[in-house]
Amino acid sequence: MLFSKPTTEQAPPAPPADRAARSQRSHRKEAELRGRIKQFTEAKLRAESESCEMEIEKARLAGEVVKAGPGHTWQRTRFDTLVAELEHRGNLVAELERQIGEAEEAIAALTPTPAQLQQRQEWQREFAALATERLRMDRENDELIDTLREALIERDTLTGAMAALARELDLELAYGGLDEARFSKLAASLPVGQISAVERWHNWFVVGGAGAGYAVLDAELMVRETLSSPGLHKFGERLRLREEEASELLRDDRPASKDAPAWHCLPPSIMPSADFEALAAEAEAEGVSVREKLAWRQHERAISRTPPAPRGDGSGGGGNRLGGR
Repeated sequence: MLFSKPTTEQAPPAPPADRAARSQRSHRKEAELRGRIKQFTEAKLRAESESCEMEIEKARLAGEVVKAGPGHTWQRTRFDTLVAELEHRGNLVAELERQIGEAEEAIAALTPTPAQLQQRQEWQREFAALATERLRMDRENDELIDTLREALIERDTLTGAMAALARELDLELAYGGLDEARFSKLAASLPVGQISAVERWHNWFVVGGAGAGYAVLDAELMVRETLSSPGLHKFGERLRLREEEASELLRDDRPASKDAPAWHCLPPSIMPSADFEALAAEAEAEGVSVREKLAWRQHERAISRTPPAPRGDGSGGGGNRLGGR
């Protein structure tokens, strides 16, 4: 049967203990919420600081209002305005506290309960079982493709023998007269060497731990999530990446921004783990941090790439900018 139900003869491997408890989307949402909390908290502190200053001013004006006596004075007007502003600041602080509380509740809701975590682990095990069964089927399919390819090659061999006899028989046959192209499109469409790529993906996404080891150089780095990792990493953390993923992050010629000069480039986002360990040892021996060593490297790289400033000929006339004589 080409499409069969997952077999139960051999149980799939149990998922590792470090299966991702939350998705990348969940972590991104938490980071967004924490950013809001930071903004709300800063605004709240500003409002509270302004309220303190206003309270002092209010107390001073209260004394002046008493001295000025009854009647409509500028002190009374200023005092009433200040009271209204204090009330507005109080409402603003209350609203910011409400929004901070809502954001904190939303963050708490992102943390799975024991029951939710157990359900997620069951789904992860089911996912791993389905992926393992698909890998088994892919191996069988790859063998079927090889068998089919060999059969089509054998057909071409037979067609060639038929064509040779047709010439001996002096048969006038145009192309297609021997039905030789019947399976040409099928033969051309058959993939070659797919199973190795399939196994690499399976080991990376499902099993985890596949690929070369790297250390993160960015303050925060987001890569593609897998069944075992949400793909969010901080400076100094170790991770494993496939070659096609690592090649882009290892580049030191990525533009710093859309409008930046071509020689203003971002530093690599990752570094091979062995190189990072060696750099950390150098930094320790010099009494500096790894971040300082990396910053100095980036500074030297930027200097080496920055083109020299144009120099005049000393005459003040600027000379021929095209370099002609």
